[in-house]
Amino acid sequence: MCDVYSFGVVPMEVLTGQNPSEMLMRHMNLVDDFVLSMEENCVLQIVDNVVLSEGGNEDIQVFADLALRCVKNKGDERPTVKEVTLKLMRIQHLVRSKAE
Repeated sequence: MCDVYSFGVVPMEVLTGQNPSEMLMRHMNLVDDFVLSMEENCVLQIVDNVVLSEGGNEDIQVFADLALRCVKNKGDERPTVKEVTLKLMRIQHLVRSKAE
């Protein structure tokens, strides 16, 4: 389950443009900030401008939801690697179908 948690941090980095190590030096926590933004339904406010300009809000939200599920505190609440893979494939299909 640790691999899934660690994977969940990667989409957070991509979406926000933030590096968790740099944030820790500033006494901030990427995961906590991201989770709070998701809970307050304002994740788009912390998404990097490049991502906002290139991705649709629905696509960003779906990707953010997956990241959130991966970093649940309890390991048994996190998706399996297989579930993550299937979700990523669905997201990829969604994005490609919109581009056509």
